[in-house]
Amino acid sequence: MINILNKKNILIITLIIIGLITAAVLLCTNTTKQIKNENYEESFTGVNYESELENLPELSAKHCIVTEYESNRILYEKNAFNKSAMASTTKIMTALIVIEECNMTDIVTVSKTASAIGGSEINLKTGEEISVENLLYGLLLESGNDAAIALAEHTADSIEEFCILMNKKAKNLGAQNTNFTSPHGLDNENHFTTAYDLSIITKEALKNEIFRKIISTKTYTAGNRHFVNTNALLGTVDGVDGVKTGFTNNAGRCIVLTAERSGMRIIVVLFGCPDSLNRTIDGKRIIECIFENYKIYDVLPQSIKLGSLDTKKSKTEPSELVTNESVRLPLTENEYKNLSYSAEIFNNVYSVDINNAQNNNIEIFINKNSYKNSVCGYLFVKSGNKTIYKTAIAQSSDVIKKTYKDYLMNVLNEFAYFLSE
Repeated sequence: MINILNKKNILIITLIIIGLITAAVLLCTNTTKQIKNENYEESFTGVNYESELENLPELSAKHCIVTEYESNRILYEKNAFNKSAMASTTKIMTALIVIEECNMTDIVTVSKTASAIGGSEINLKTGEEISVENLLYGLLLESGNDAAIALAEHTADSIEEFCILMNKKAKNLGAQNTNFTSPHGLDNENHFTTAYDLSIITKEALKNEIFRKIISTKTYTAGNRHFVNTNALLGTVDGVDGVKTGFTNNAGRCIVLTAERSGMRIIVVLFGCPDSLNRTIDGKRIIECIFENYKIYDVLPQSIKLGSLDTKKSKTEPSELVTNESVRLPLTENEYKNLSYSAEIFNNVYSVDINNAQNNNIEIFINKNSYKNSVCGYLFVKSGNKTIYKTAIAQSSDVIKKTYKDYLMNVLNEFAYFLSE
């Protein structure tokens, strides 16, 4: 047999092989449908989490929302997304900013501006020195407007700068329909929020141990001052341990409440009650209604495996598609009995059997690189035809497709092996 594999022929054969590989890669790229997952979460249209209860109590409040603390599920709402004056419930955000920015032992010198503000006050005197901690108790228990000004001036260079901090914090939390012009909440047409937004702000504040301690205190003595909490439901309605009352002519009687029973914590926001009595009645009625109808259920364990994600001609192992979190939800008994699940992954919808996870063998191929922990879609929790929660589906590892270089290196390695024979 004649040996024709001289160096010239080897070079020609190599170039031919490289050309064939290039053509094949280009053909594959042009004929495979591109599936994009950049910003998948941002493009998702979302669902309505509201639930409907029968025999709801009549409320005098113009605006109301009840959310469950852990899941953020809306359990009841009435005009909760309409803008409203918020009165002294403003001081929830004021306290949150101060607690995050200051030490409780800091000493504040009261300015003339603070001592002269008027309205609800703790009678601060110009030049008086008082600790941040004592001012916070005066702010949240007695609703002192003078305490609000003194704390704001201590925390920032000015009231205006403090309001910038408040508005920045609100936007970062997702309270997009909120604007603060003061730390106290006296009426101003540019000072507003929604019941929904304030529930978001309150949830953030409740994460803070100092805040929780203050709002759950019935009485507090600071030197020669004795503060009494204005929240009439604190200590009188089972489970209530905060948060804050408010009143102005524009806002009406307002209250934000939090209560916990049997491992379920709720946040209640009420705006626009006609008087203090109706505010108290509304708060008690809606709290009792929610706890009578809802309890917490363990709905989903963490990391449910739904299937696999791979690329065409992948150089990595397929990635598992898994849920990101365990899910505990407030549900009525009827909702729990009628739970069902579906998944939307890269805009395709799949039925899901939670009780037989091995049956959820969803196989998805994409034509691009995708990386560990990337959100690929959502698992929806439904009751009947109503979606009540969604949780992210992510990939457990990187998925990387072969490149032209990978194909070329494979050929060269094979060719090198051939020459070594």
